[in-house]
Formats: sequence, C-alpha cells, structure tokens
Amino acid sequence: IALARADNAASGVLLDELRLAEQKVGATEGTLNARQEDLKLLRGQMVTLDRERRRLEDEQANSAKAKERAELAARTAQALGEYENRLLKHKLGQLRAEFVSCFNRLARKADLIADVMIDPDTFATTLVDRMQREIPKSALSAGEKQIYAIAMLWALARTSGRPLPMI
Repeated sequence: IALARADNAASGVLLDELRLAEQKVGATEGTLNARQEDLKLLRGQMVTLDRERRRLEDEQANSAKAKERAELAARTAQALGEYENRLLKHKLGQLRAEFVSCFNRLARKADLIADVMIDPDTFATTLVDRMQREIPKSALSAGEKQIYAIAMLWALARTSGRPLPMI
C-alpha cells in the first residue's frame, strides 16, 4: 500500500510537471506563432521598402540624366551664342569692306570714305574718312546720300550672297 501511495504521489508530481511542461510548450508555440506573424509582416514591409528604394533610385537616375541634358543644353546655347557673335563680327567686317569698295566705286572718289563703323547691336553706321574722322551723314550731298543707299544695298547683296533688287 505504501508503495502504491508513493507511486500515486510520484505520478501526481510527474503529472503536474507534465502539465507545466505542456503549458510551457503551449506558451512557446503561441510565442512562435506570434513571431512567425511578425516575420511575415516584416517580410512584406521589406518587399515594399525594396520596391520604394528601386523607385527612388530610378528617380535619382532620371534626375541625373535630366540635369545632364540641361547642362548640355546650356553649353549648346552658350556655344551658339558665341558662334552667333563671331559670325556677326565676321559678316560686319565683310559688309564694311564691301560698302567702302562699292561706295568709292560709285562715288568715283577713292579718298572720300576710308571705312564705315557699324554698331553690332543697333547696326547704326558711322562713316570715317582717310584721316580717321567721322563724317556725319548730314555732311553728304544729296547725290552722295543716294550713293550711300545704293552702296549699302549693293554691299548687303554681295555680303549675303543673295540677289537683292537693285534700281
């Protein structure tokens, strides 16, 4: 009898330990399930963040390309501006030489006009004699004013390389 009681007491302790172990296993499984749900949630967040990272990297690459295109456009505009200025100076130099030649040929006075200054902004002209003095257009005779107009048209036609009407 004592042995049976001892076995019952020992088995009761063992049953209590078994119940306690089962409770721990249940709690551990609950914790495991909660952690697995957290893991699923974090993996979803990681996919979303990875997608957002790739989108931002694409935007950054596109922004860099746009910046590069803008810089290229600015350099192109600057180069075109410089080319325009050089071309204008060159063409004005040709026009000056042609005008002096045409004017003196029409006026039949080789020493009347030595040069003409042309303002590159307003295209206003100033006649210059052999002594490098300005000749006001008002100082020209009526015939010389007509020669001035015809010589300018002739010089423009020769400089441009386009046929312009002549009277």
